[in-house]
Amino acid sequence: MRRKKPAPAYLNTWGLFEDYSDVGFAVILMTPDDVGGLKGQEQKDRVRQNVVFELGYFIGKLGRNRVMALVDGDIETPTDISGVAYTPLDSHGFWKFALAKELKEAGYEVDMNSLA
Repeated sequence: MRRKKPAPAYLNTWGLFEDYSDVGFAVILMTPDDVGGLKGQEQKDRVRQNVVFELGYFIGKLGRNRVMALVDGDIETPTDISGVAYTPLDSHGFWKFALAKELKEAGYEVDMNSLA
């Protein structure tokens, strides 16, 4: 059996990660773009599966202390990824301060006065 030749790097997820993942901190936006759940049970809003992959990828590459997941709305979040802080995208803007704090702890310079 002949193996298919992989798609060009710019057409697949791996190519994108190889080209754009050389970062020191990752912010993952978890938005309710999908639905899912156990068979026979109520379906719930959830993040798309590629976003879950990206979350795991960056946790593996950078470590949990250099990844922040911003959660939009009441969505199902992965329960088997321990140690990840899921921060709600709240209308009051608390998430901005939480992100700035995490960035500062990771060694980035952040002007907290510019967040208001």
